[in-house]
Amino acid sequence: MGPTGPRTPSRCGRSTLTTSPSCSTRCPSRPPGVDDTVVYADLDGDGSDEAVVHALCTYGANGAQDTIQVWAVNADDEPVLLDSLSEPPARVTGPLPPAVKSIKVDDGDLVVTWTHYKNDDPNCCPSQLTALRYQLDDDSLKQVGRPATSDAE
Repeated sequence: MGPTGPRTPSRCGRSTLTTSPSCSTRCPSRPPGVDDTVVYADLDGDGSDEAVVHALCTYGANGAQDTIQVWAVNADDEPVLLDSLSEPPARVTGPLPPAVKSIKVDDGDLVVTWTHYKNDDPNCCPSQLTALRYQLDDDSLKQVGRPATSDAE
């Protein structure tokens, strides 16, 4: 635990992770790339919070790669990457690559909401969202339950 709560796995000037452009103005030594929001929750039931980070790597004119990373702090007080997700299972993706819309923790499960394209959706505008639930088991994210797909707003 840090002076104000759980230790974060990433700090200014000593970053294994990166931050979004809005954060780089507050913390100029950190490169762009990670969503400002880090979700803290005890995903494995050990009494200590893990940090769930949404990292985004953009490249080219319109390419992007989303990654959800789960970090913990080891006995030496160092950050440790436990697991990561870069896309949902193929059975729930549409014809175009999905992007992460949101992450949250609900009742101990990590809930990742991905964009979902129907066959006739243009590349700009996915018309659906698919939420998947994951549990951290032996430092590995395992999908639980059924995907929940709904129309995007």
